[in-house]
Amino acid sequence: MSAGDDFSCGVRLDGKVVCWGYTFDTAPREPTADSFVSVSAGGRHTCALRTDGRVMCWGYNYYGQAPTEPSAELFTSVSAGFDHTCGLRVDGSVTCWGDNEWGQAPSSPAGGTFSSVSSGSRHSCGMRPDGRLICWGQIAYAGSAGPTVETFSSVSSGDMHTCGVRVDGRVRCWGYDQYGQAPTGSHLGIFTSVSAGDQQACALRDDSKILCWGGLSAYRAAPPGPSVDNFVSLSEGEGHGCGLRTDGKVICWGGNSSGEAPVEPSADSFVAVTAGRSFSCGLRSDERRVCWGWNGDGQAPPSPSDDLFVRVSAGSGHACGVRSDQKVVCWGDNVAGQAGECQHSCRLPGHAAAVLSGVSLTC
Repeated sequence: MSAGDDFSCGVRLDGKVVCWGYTFDTAPREPTADSFVSVSAGGRHTCALRTDGRVMCWGYNYYGQAPTEPSAELFTSVSAGFDHTCGLRVDGSVTCWGDNEWGQAPSSPAGGTFSSVSSGSRHSCGMRPDGRLICWGQIAYAGSAGPTVETFSSVSSGDMHTCGVRVDGRVRCWGYDQYGQAPTGSHLGIFTSVSAGDQQACALRDDSKILCWGGLSAYRAAPPGPSVDNFVSLSEGEGHGCGLRTDGKVICWGGNSSGEAPVEPSADSFVAVTAGRSFSCGLRSDERRVCWGWNGDGQAPPSPSDDLFVRVSAGSGHACGVRSDQKVVCWGDNVAGQAGECQHSCRLPGHAAAVLSGVSLTC
């Protein structure tokens, strides 16, 4: 599944692509005739990889980001940015098309073969098989064009900055650093994951401590130093964040004007927590969903749910969860069709079901 600007798309178990939300002509609402293996929703267009390896796109095509005919070349993956698209070809090379005002969509980025590619707003990054990154586009966001001297195991792009976990476990960031979200040098400690947000980033160290940095730390939306408690996961919302401790208790930090970030550890035990915009939700050990914070649109019902869930994710004004029967159920703001019940099976064969909620979308 993939989240676009105000819409989302998914590949059904039968290979058909279905989209929902504020789609207009950017994505197919009805199941597609062709079968696909993956889909990527961009700013105003959508691209998907057919089972025969050809890419098909729909939507806004002013810059050529969504050609109407299936591609002549064969691909293994595709990533749609705001007004450009990049694909990883079967020979390992990357080709891009669409808006190239900032150099984010050159027809053939230099650097040989890649193992993955990711498109942002005005930049794209590719990871080579040797773990080195090459980025192109607006250098203020992408950093050096590379290839990087350092090697990485994962990378996460924020709004205007990027952070990656090196193969030695160190975290490095680059790009726009007005709020301290991309400081030079590596952070102390060994990390297992990193998450880049709007003006901040947080990472989970191998000793289970959370370390955050960036503009939101000034408003106590992220702990400025290594946490005292030990955590297994964390979630950064808008102006606050929450973490799941190793003992199953949830602790939150940051703005708490609507009760979205209570300072005391939770009384209940949880297996997951997610922070949205002025509200948070958690999945208790009994599989009941519990939310707290701003509930103006019904996004944070205070009572434990009757339904049982295996996943839950909070967005801007809505939240979604995967029920134990593998159906996706959403609640809260539905102005763009982002809430409601998904009528299609959302479980991939051999994989655990998952759901993510964005600003006005669900994926």
